[in-house]
Amino acid sequence: MRLRTKLAALLKARHREPFAAGETINGEQEEAPPVRRPTPMEFGSLPLDPRYGWGIVLEPAEKMIYLLNEFIEQLALEAYYNGDDFQFPREELQARFLTFFDHMVETGELQRLADAPPKHGRLVVGPKRWINAQQIRINRLVEWWRQQDGPDIEAKV
Repeated sequence: MRLRTKLAALLKARHREPFAAGETINGEQEEAPPVRRPTPMEFGSLPLDPRYGWGIVLEPAEKMIYLLNEFIEQLALEAYYNGDDFQFPREELQARFLTFFDHMVETGELQRLADAPPKHGRLVVGPKRWINAQQIRINRLVEWWRQQDGPDIEAKV
């Protein structure tokens, strides 16, 4: 029982909100930590990997995730500048992602391997849910920028 109590106290201490500027710890002045922009990878529980939407396998996986993260940021920037109520139509968003994947393969940034076979006769997530998850990532990043009074990245187009 004592171990459980200690673990609970440790977890509670680790998840404490950051100190506000001017708050003291042991009599010492603490600076507020800088605000860090979340990345698209942090928004949502569905994986970024397109194998879950279409079975498309792109390698190296680490580079694919990095490039896809940047692409989502650029889409979010576009959405931000298109106004408060802007949403990409699902068909357009799907076409843009598929074009992006093809472009990354054509330029040699990524290599396309054999498509992943469906599990139990179907894709793990499917295109519709995968696109919806990316739209959520885009929307949340746009919302964060609106709260921060503007984006912190430049368009790469």
